[in-house]
Amino acid sequence: MGPCVNLVLIGLEVAWAVGITAYLVLQRRSPVATLAWALVLSLLPLVGLPLYLLVGPRRVQRRRLRYSRSRERVLDEAPARAVLTPDAALSGPAQVAVSLGEPPPLRAEVRLLETGGVCFQALVDAIGAAQHHVHLEYFIFREGQVATALRQALVAACQRGVVVRLLVDAIGSLSLSDAFLAPLVAAGGQVARFNAVRFGALRPWYVNFRTHRKIVVVDGRVGFTGGMNVDDVHDERVVGDAAWRDLHLELRGDAVAALQLLFLEDWCFSTGTLPAIEGLLPPRGGQGAGVVQVVASGPDHPWFAIYKQWMEAIASARRRVWLCTPYFVPDEAMLQVLVARALAGVQVRVLVPGRGDHALVDAAARSYLPALIEAGAEVRRYGPSMLHAKVLLVDDTFASVGTFNFDNRSFRLNFEVTATLLDEASVQRVSERLGRDFASASPVDTIASPPLSGRLAEGLARLFAPLL
Repeated sequence: MGPCVNLVLIGLEVAWAVGITAYLVLQRRSPVATLAWALVLSLLPLVGLPLYLLVGPRRVQRRRLRYSRSRERVLDEAPARAVLTPDAALSGPAQVAVSLGEPPPLRAEVRLLETGGVCFQALVDAIGAAQHHVHLEYFIFREGQVATALRQALVAACQRGVVVRLLVDAIGSLSLSDAFLAPLVAAGGQVARFNAVRFGALRPWYVNFRTHRKIVVVDGRVGFTGGMNVDDVHDERVVGDAAWRDLHLELRGDAVAALQLLFLEDWCFSTGTLPAIEGLLPPRGGQGAGVVQVVASGPDHPWFAIYKQWMEAIASARRRVWLCTPYFVPDEAMLQVLVARALAGVQVRVLVPGRGDHALVDAAARSYLPALIEAGAEVRRYGPSMLHAKVLLVDDTFASVGTFNFDNRSFRLNFEVTATLLDEASVQRVSERLGRDFASASPVDTIASPPLSGRLAEGLARLFAPLL
């Protein structure tokens, strides 16, 4: 190969590196993520470009605009101001979410659903009592015994004249077949897929533009949200002691309206249609001992409300911060606020899986734990079953339960939802549940360095943390 050809190739490589770096800088993402992607795409374009098309943090402006318009349409047609006026004084974390456009705290009865068997039976019972409509939204709806039982309940509801709308994520529920859904559709149920993949139109596979939410709303009065997908792995009646450890909530009362509006936004975005609001938002009742703030976030909005509410809650902690997460891959800001609270004498406890379901995430997570331990935080590993609950508890007046993992994908890339409990009785029940899980977990009380191979694996995995 002659010198002229070499110069041309070098020029092309430089032009590619400069061009792709300029493109990434214009996305205005975090400096660490921008640098990581710039290096991968510049030095390893044959590997980096397909990876970026799959999981890269693109703004997807047209789809963001479509989602924003769906939100505006829902709020324009719903009596949102009447539905979502606050039922309680706003604490600092609650005010942060309200300032970012999220609903205020509302009244509801709160029931903790601590196992899959209890959760799915509660869902079947609520669907069986439905009189007007059932709305469901799931990241994963996997065929199996749990999905079959829910499908049967939904078919029976349709046959009673109840309107059923099922929304599943196109990637998370990729294996969900039309044949499985056929009985529901034949009974009159409506099924849609969030951000459906259109290979025929040669559109890229937007893995990042996903709904990770788990929402069920029955008659506008009963709502469910939390960490459990429709999957046999959660149900101890199906898989026994191997069932994943998770936490879900059943809400009855005014706070359900916030879940309903969120579902309608996602349904409108996915189908282009908005059901008539009448009958979907019952009048306020003001009943329920619990105080619940439903907070959502996603790549459609640059403020990331859940992330900022959690940051405010942790930073304002005076007595304790308890975090339960299956994926502990914090950004630098979240890591440092946890470290600072521990150094200030606040009880910081972090519960992670003994062995997770993603080896790369596990390796990255291990690299962050020594900083916490050195600062005086308590870290424990839960097992042998998989820990999948996503919970943040602060002091005695804040407990957030939902779909929000402690990683960049939940911080900034996925559509997420949490139910933040703000009354002491509900927070105490979450505290008791987490206390039992901590007590049964194994302490990580050493900061000794792993073997060289382990340190290399953790270091390499940490490089990918902004991309996880």
